[in-house]
Amino acid sequence: MQIKSLHKNIYRLSTYSLSQQKCEEHRKKCEPSVQKWRKIKAAGRADAFCQTIVGISRATYCRYETILKQLDKGIPPPTRRPYINIP
Repeated sequence: MQIKSLHKNIYRLSTYSLSQQKCEEHRKKCEPSVQKWRKIKAAGRADAFCQTIVGISRATYCRYETILKQLDKGIPPPTRRPYINIP
């Protein structure tokens, strides 16, 4: 007997594990900056001081914080692939 294809759950597992791996990459990228920002902000410093110490802008901090909240909910970050509308 020849196996021509694998069960569909094998392919689903592969896709799921890749998405989880990408989520962990985003978490590793965003989490240290957000934690530093929160620590400095808890000390009572201004946003401009946080920007110089952490190295990211306030808008980037808000973006990273949103990404981390969505990752906690299980929502993967949006793809960075360009959308091409082909007629």
